[in-house]
Amino acid sequence: MNLGYHPVSEEEIIRFASEWDSQYFHTDPTAALESYFGGLIASGLHTLSIFQRLSVRGFFEHYDVIAGRRFGGCVFSTLSGQVMF
Repeated sequence: MNLGYHPVSEEEIIRFASEWDSQYFHTDPTAALESYFGGLIASGLHTLSIFQRLSVRGFFEHYDVIAGRRFGGCVFSTLSGQVMF
């Protein structure tokens, strides 16, 4: 199933994280180079938000969906410049 795509920019990562998840590896590109990830990385919540937008626009807008209580199997590692699809 193709849900479309969303390019993730450094500016977007920093803007989202500054508001919602201000850990240094989400907000400080220089300090993030020394982190476990080796660079700026999007928050897991940011990644899920992008997935939700793509899901709604690409699939769920055609159905009445009752949200579940859990979301299993999530793996987060969205880097600046990455395109999510």
